Amino acid sequence: MEWEDALAYAAEKLFWLKDRFGPQSLAIYHGEGVGHQEIKYYMKRFANVYGTPNFMGVGSLCNASRTLAEVLTFGDLTKPDIPNTHFLIIWGGNPLVSHEPVPPKELTRLRKRDGQIAVIDPRKTETALKADYHLAVQPGRDEILILNMLHVIFREELWDSEFTAQWVHGFQRFFQIVRQDRFSPENGRDLTGIQPDLVRQVARSYAQTKPASIFTGNGLEHHRFGVSTMRLLAVLKAITGNLDVPGGDLFTPRPRLQDMTTPLSEPAVPPLGSEKFPLFCQLRKEAHAMCLPEAILEERPYPVKGMIIAGGNPSLEWPNSSAIRKALKKLISYGH
Repeated sequence: MEWEDALAYAAEKLFWLKDRFGPQSLAIYHGEGVGHQEIKYYMKRFANVYGTPNFMGVGSLCNASRTLAEVLTFGDLTKPDIPNTHFLIIWGGNPLVSHEPVPPKELTRLRKRDGQIAVIDPRKTETALKADYHLAVQPGRDEILILNMLHVIFREELWDSEFTAQWVHGFQRFFQIVRQDRFSPENGRDLTGIQPDLVRQVARSYAQTKPASIFTGNGLEHHRFGVSTMRLLAVLKAITGNLDVPGGDLFTPRPRLQDMTTPLSEPAVPPLGSEKFPLFCQLRKEAHAMCLPEAILEERPYPVKGMIIAGGNPSLEWPNSSAIRKALKKLISYGH
């Protein structure tokens, strides 16, 4: 089929879908392949022109939890200042293999200036093999480990009292709860799988080494309580005084770009996930992809009959892959 013929066929199917089931029956999904490219914004513009609220992306099960957590806690995103840090925690990442955004040369330079690296990952990754500490946390138990580290810092009075008094709101109540014995590394061991002495050693090193920073990979985001876990990690950065200081975790605001959908009115129908994940949908102004299978298979809260996918493979990447494949097969119109 020629390119022009393919475009005409796709346009005809999209017009038919809109007339028959309404614009909300079309879902438009982008994967990581286009998640950091300009094309994503053109896709959103197309969704807005078409009239569907169901523009969605890989952030539904990936980086959005970190974005939401840090924006809710700090007001903006942070990034570790690795070239100037002295102690680096790599949490749920393997930058010696996946180079972006931490090239291996930065880790080599850190070691040459006598800096230390702690890797927190269930697997003994390539990066963990070269680290000073490896904490093989049980999958999905990262939030327990963070609380155990905070417990040590509170009990041993290692937090930055000056920064905390000025900037950390609600600290005293949080402090009184987390310093209780139930949050100790000893009580967390059966859940995290990590020896208490190792937890204490890394917690002390992170709190006492100035400056220190934390690099987070996708490992922290692929769990049910991703936002809450990332908020705990944000608290850890703040109470140790490693927030927005050279060698710590810096605020890196992005340029404010004009929203390409601004001239057009918002769709009349709410996006998928607006009831189950209201904060996500409100802040990101998009649908939640994890609610798509239910809309296709059970037609709740309304039926989705067509889908356009760019730079992603939901049947391989999403949880419950058998249900995803079943849902994709049920679609009337499908473009990839």
